[in-house]
Amino acid sequence: MALLNADRERDPVLREDAWELFEAMEASFGVELGDYYGLCGMTVKELTDRICEQGDSSPSEVCLSSVSFYRLRRAFMEVLDFPRERIRPSTLLRDLVPWRERRTIWRSVEEVTRWRMPRFMWPLWLVALALFGPAAFLISLRVVAGLPISGIWIGIGSVVLIFPVSWALGRLARTFPVGAKTFGELAELVLARNYGAFAREFGGWFEEDVLQAVRRLIAMMTSIKLEKISDGTRVPQDLNIY
Repeated sequence: MALLNADRERDPVLREDAWELFEAMEASFGVELGDYYGLCGMTVKELTDRICEQGDSSPSEVCLSSVSFYRLRRAFMEVLDFPRERIRPSTLLRDLVPWRERRTIWRSVEEVTRWRMPRFMWPLWLVALALFGPAAFLISLRVVAGLPISGIWIGIGSVVLIFPVSWALGRLARTFPVGAKTFGELAELVLARNYGAFAREFGGWFEEDVLQAVRRLIAMMTSIKLEKISDGTRVPQDLNIY
């Protein structure tokens, strides 16, 4: 572990977010990308080519997007006990999955399908609360309660408290991923998260499909809008992640 951390520190481009992105690509496509440091600076198209080198390019008549949609719809019908006509590609997720039950429904769908569901995002207000809430709490103890807390200890305490507070607030992070407003878009993202499993079962490892899946993965992991991620986008430099 110490050696791994030392390797991460040697390159100012590769940091935790980029590392997690490459790991997500490997898990989604069932490939090994090799040395992550060597991947830094590659474009989305070049990463797609690297992934496709390890894929089965045998032709298939099956549309993986359709498979993802119909199987995902079947799972949601089972979990939510909804009729088929209730779930269409254009159905808004916010109308289908109530905020309070999102995590429970996500886990249930994962159990039914055995697929990795896309992770929820943190809304901005929750991020602000996790970052600034501890400092605001300690300052209020000093001002309102009159506790003799110095500015230095407020700073130290704020940093220390950020981690447990973030863990506690994590359950409130239930915003749908970028680019997944409708059920049809969710099905596309689920395909991207599990492309290797789909391709092994049904074939259809096509470069253009892989390219779109890579773009969707990047959008999910970085919260960048899909249309802003092009074939020539460099990873991680053009994504402002490290």
